[in-house]
Amino acid sequence: MIAPSLTWATPLGSGAVLLAGIALVILLALRAHRERMHPLILVLRVASVLLLLGILVGPEVPVDTETESSQPNIVLLVDQSLSMTTPDATTADGDACSRFDALRQTWLDPDIVAQLSDIAAVRFLAFDARTRPADLARLNADVPTGDQTRLGRALELLLRNAGIDDIVLLSDGVDTDGAPLTDLAGEASAADTRVHVVVPGQPNLAPDASIMLAAQADVVYAGQSTSLRVSIMHRHLSGMAARVLVRERGDDGPIILDDVVTLGRDAAVDVEITPTLQDGTDAESIEYVATIEPAMPDIDTSNNARRTFVRVTGKQIRVCIFEGAPYWDTTFLARILRDDPQFDVTAVHALGIDIEDGVAVPRVHVVRESDDDVLWPSTDAELAEFDVILLGRGIESFFPGIDARLLTRYVTERGGALVFLRGATNRSTDPDAMRMREILDEISPVTWGDEILPGGHAGLTPEGMRRSALGDDTATPRAFADLPNVLATTVAADERALTSVWLRRTDDPNILATDTDPAIVAYASVGRGRVLAVLSDGLWRWAFLPRAMRTQAGVYRLFWSRTIRWLAMGGEFLPGQSVSLTPDRIAARPGDTIGLRMRTRTLDPSDTQPIIRIEHDGQIAERVRLTRSASDPTSYVGAFTPPTEGVYLLTLDDDEQPITARVAVYEDRPELLDTATRRAQLEALSTQTGGLILPLDDIQPLVDALQIRRSAVDAPQERQPVWDLPVVFGGIVLLLGVEWFLRRRQGLR
Repeated sequence: MIAPSLTWATPLGSGAVLLAGIALVILLALRAHRERMHPLILVLRVASVLLLLGILVGPEVPVDTETESSQPNIVLLVDQSLSMTTPDATTADGDACSRFDALRQTWLDPDIVAQLSDIAAVRFLAFDARTRPADLARLNADVPTGDQTRLGRALELLLRNAGIDDIVLLSDGVDTDGAPLTDLAGEASAADTRVHVVVPGQPNLAPDASIMLAAQADVVYAGQSTSLRVSIMHRHLSGMAARVLVRERGDDGPIILDDVVTLGRDAAVDVEITPTLQDGTDAESIEYVATIEPAMPDIDTSNNARRTFVRVTGKQIRVCIFEGAPYWDTTFLARILRDDPQFDVTAVHALGIDIEDGVAVPRVHVVRESDDDVLWPSTDAELAEFDVILLGRGIESFFPGIDARLLTRYVTERGGALVFLRGATNRSTDPDAMRMREILDEISPVTWGDEILPGGHAGLTPEGMRRSALGDDTATPRAFADLPNVLATTVAADERALTSVWLRRTDDPNILATDTDPAIVAYASVGRGRVLAVLSDGLWRWAFLPRAMRTQAGVYRLFWSRTIRWLAMGGEFLPGQSVSLTPDRIAARPGDTIGLRMRTRTLDPSDTQPIIRIEHDGQIAERVRLTRSASDPTSYVGAFTPPTEGVYLLTLDDDEQPITARVAVYEDRPELLDTATRRAQLEALSTQTGGLILPLDDIQPLVDALQIRRSAVDAPQERQPVWDLPVVFGGIVLLLGVEWFLRRRQGLR
């Protein structure tokens, strides 16, 4: 029937049509009476007028239309990152379980999914660091392992795909990208997509304890003491006890720390160690392992153990002292270094000039423990045999003019350490001496000036306090305040960029020196090597202290032995080594690419390709062939990618002794740093998109919403004008035709 569903397109309505029809009937009746019109014609004319009037007011009726699908399209977006393994949810029976297991028993249950499939077209997507298609069987079989969550990207990807009516987000809301989810509400509204959320888990942080381990010095001499810093962090475990262990030489090595701590604020513990070498080795990399065992289980056990490595050498540090103008202070320093068994000292003194074949050559006296009559080192290869070179005054006798390039190459290319013992190398106006000074200024930490200040204290700087070369027991302003004044200080015209000044001349040594005070001891890394400059005369006075300061009697010896040792071991080469093997990191994650670099002190003209043997769990995992670096002919480079966690031993077979390094590989899981659910953010997103905040154990609210939506989709209707219907249009034409025919028969117009 048309009448019950009849509506009007204009505001006039059926009442207006009735009134107009009555008026027209009255007018037509009067005219028919005046013209003596046949009654049938009158009836037909009235009917025709009423039909035309009805067309003008727009009567409409509903008509059925067909659609391609009557089911809403719904996507279940499932979080498969590690935070979903947090055990802070419960099963239907009240037992504790992980967040993902709680979803398995409800929203991912096949019977539940079947109910949704009856009223909607359901498909699954899983996401962690990436978004991918999934199926129900695979979701129920897998364990979440994603170490990152890119929730915002997953939603953005879905919203850009047309045809999705509803998204059900099954997630705790942890997003390692940290993007605000509510920014996506506008895209959801534009796509006419509702985002419903199901949030398993609790808003509180899951308990977790972690440990970090770092060595104070990554290279030490055998028998030399240093320390390890053990940092203990925890979350949600205050008041709990935890056992902390530190082992030397790997997981099965001897225990050097075994302590039980009560977890409170994050703290650090220093563990003193004295590494020793195994019999028959001159150098090795020793592994230290720190572990923490909380009294109760924590969420992430992968961060309960950390490793670090300390390179240990037993070879003597080779030191060469050049002195062209002998001075007793330099001689005294040489004697102190010789008394230390860690140093092998060679002293080269100029005792005048001889003329040979018309060329001036220094009359040299060389003092070396093994032989007093050896020639002095005067070539690149001979200088490269030394770990540290100390320069006194008058060294233009040894390196005149362009020969000073031997020293700059020793530092920048050979990776050596150079010390200016007595300020500027010379003040001579001789052309060769001036040229030498210009060349050495290129690698000096400071630009030498001409002004000299008498007296003054040596004041400690903030950089000096951080330098291990000064030692923990001397690196305080008060310790230096009690020491005798220096005799004189050369004022530097400029301090080079990246120069670190350890001591400055100051009038108040009880406080840290400032940048405006003249430098006394300055250090800089230059190329592959290191350079130290002493700008003051009189540090030797620290070795001759009054009886009242006998507790500090060894400060001069301690300062120089630690400084020379620090310089020798702070570079790429261990003492006595002409070859170094260095990975670009000692800690990495599985799948990271680790760069390898082998360097030599001297250039090897051959086309050899060194091979690095990589061992893991006692087995050879890989052999990496190194190739010569295009930018540095003394370097060979390569890389490897560790596939799994563990310690990887890198070995280069050298002619004298294998050179080794170690890399610790373990997962770094930012996903588990903060596992608290982001319920507020998810609920805000759902509300702004017109979605539902769904309970974990009840899908009925979503079912009801989808049924309402399906009802609207299953019976879509459009309105059509009545006169556009064939039967109505045909009736109007027939009615007007009969009326016209009868009028013509009666001769009416």
